[in-house]
Amino acid sequence: YVDKYSCYKLILTVSDKNVITVMSDLKSAGISDYSWYKECIDVEELDNRERLVSYSMPDQLEDVILYNVFSDFDKIFYIDIGSNDPLLDSVTKLLYDIKNASGINIEPQQKLIDLTNHERIRDINICIGLGDKEQDIEFFVQGGLSTVLEENIKEEQCKKIIIHLTTLEKICNQYIKEDQQITFL
Repeated sequence: YVDKYSCYKLILTVSDKNVITVMSDLKSAGISDYSWYKECIDVEELDNRERLVSYSMPDQLEDVILYNVFSDFDKIFYIDIGSNDPLLDSVTKLLYDIKNASGINIEPQQKLIDLTNHERIRDINICIGLGDKEQDIEFFVQGGLSTVLEENIKEEQCKKIIIHLTTLEKICNQYIKEDQQITFL
């Protein structure tokens, strides 16, 4: 079983209380080639520890997970839908900075696209929403939790604007070259 899937790299996120169990399960499955990130390490290990600054939500660390998943990739091209702020809570900034990654950022809030245009000069930054068809729709602005669904409104006094939606297919046809590979979406 392990040999059949040896070409894959598996990244697991596990709480501290489950690490021993997972390590035991890996050993039982015949997997001995693994490493793990330890938040608390011995002083002697400090010089060898890779230092990453995470820009994503502190409790999620999506950018660190993506960094580890794509650590062996020489070229990374992403499409970040709902890219939000180019720095705060960003899942792509770490890769943009450290791995020289680039891609397409799609965000319907003009203020955030303006920031992204300033911060992400290698990227294609588009101020639009995505849906299953071209249309104009109400958009409820509430920071990183902005939404088109009324049932997802968290703030009583959120601002309501009209945005244009397009399709992912149209974005890809317009901006992605025929030989361009999308690393992640």
